Amino acid sequence: MAPALGGAHITPIQLSLPSPLEPLDLIPGMKLWVKRDDLIHPIISGNKWRKLEGFFHQLDRHRS
Repeated sequence: MAPALGGAHITPIQLSLPSPLEPLDLIPGMKLWVKRDDLIHPIISGNKWRKLEGFFHQLDRHRS
């Protein structure tokens, strides 16, 4: 069972980290890679994850 926080149980979030890099072939002779942060999680992706990451680390520190 997930640990409780304020009486509520927290379900672990399954994230796909690090987000994958994919080649983007638009210009011949140029190597361009795209970081697919949209694939981190169906709901928590890209900028949302980057903003929440620090909060989750703080939460882990306070729980221990």
